[in-house]
Amino acid sequence: MVVDYELLDGVLVFRIVGRPDVRAFLGTLQAIAADDAMPDGLAVLIDVHGADGGPSEEDIHAVSEFFARHSQAFGPKGMVVASKLQYGLARMGKALSQNRGMDMEIFWDEGKALDTLRRRIAAE
Repeated sequence: MVVDYELLDGVLVFRIVGRPDVRAFLGTLQAIAADDAMPDGLAVLIDVHGADGGPSEEDIHAVSEFFARHSQAFGPKGMVVASKLQYGLARMGKALSQNRGMDMEIFWDEGKALDTLRRRIAAE
């Protein structure tokens, strides 16, 4: 799995390519959360268009728990999906996030996702 990320106008954009490796992804998130140079409350967009398959149920729980523990470091969240399978898995992640007091939106288009997250940042 390759996890590329970049900061675009206050939105931390991750692009997942290949078979998802949630441990590697969480390690990257941990490093970002610990980086004093990164501002708190970053919006997060996870684009899984290039992913092969999807994460397990346990992996989805682990990511949701991570974001709940690091809610100060990360703000609004979104996921861009490319298939019905990815959409269904993202819905599970959204439900778990809502149970932990967070929100996550699901998108089919990265441009629309970025616009929505930027509007949410501006409104806060």
